[in-house]
Amino acid sequence: IEAQGKTVTARDLLDKGAARIDKELTSQPLVRAQLMVTMGQAYRVMGLCAEASRLLQSAKDIRLENLGADDPDTLISMSELGLAQWCAGNTPEAEATMRRAFDEGKKALGPDHNTTLHAAHILGGIVREQGRLDEAEALYRDALKRSTQTLGANHSLSLAISIDLANVVSDRSPKEAAALMQS
Repeated sequence: IEAQGKTVTARDLLDKGAARIDKELTSQPLVRAQLMVTMGQAYRVMGLCAEASRLLQSAKDIRLENLGADDPDTLISMSELGLAQWCAGNTPEAEATMRRAFDEGKKALGPDHNTTLHAAHILGGIVREQGRLDEAEALYRDALKRSTQTLGANHSLSLAISIDLANVVSDRSPKEAAALMQS
């Protein structure tokens, strides 16, 4: 984008928006939190994970204060924060955040809720990255079973979990992974 002869990047727009959010909308905390989540996701997709983590931590804190720990929006903020922390290389912190989102999601929303299943999926990736294949496989198998029952086998989350389950199984047995993908 060009404005007044200068090239304006998506990063420039996000940075300006993030600065405005910090100063404005103080009387509308939930609108502010939603904008922080959206911008945090955009930062993460761009690989700007530290910036994403900062915004998502603030969004989670706002939602926790205004909605409580068991509200779906709070849990989504928590999952997004864990994903950004993982992206930033803060694996222990990301695991703790995602485990809390997963555990709170199971209690508040149930184990079959989309938000809980998403947290289980991301948590599986975090523990797989650390070489804890048995734990990752158990998370993926349970999430896949629940996701296919609740959302259907062709839902994007079910498909993503299926692929990640095949990958973790392949880490141990390529033959078993091939069989899993055909089922």
